[in-house]
Amino acid sequence: MFDLNTRKLIIINDVVTTGSTTCAIIEAILKVYPNADITVFSLAWTLTAKQQEYLRQLE
Repeated sequence: MFDLNTRKLIIINDVVTTGSTTCAIIEAILKVYPNADITVFSLAWTLTAKQQEYLRQLE
């Protein structure tokens, strides 16, 4: 088995909606490997209602 404490991990998620799935994955990894170096990449994310309102105000 690999010691993930000494590895760089990349999590690739196609779309982040709330981020809860990505956070759960990170939390599970860090429970077992607290020193893991984790980076997350996503192609897209959905905006929160607050972010949408902010963008509307810029129009």
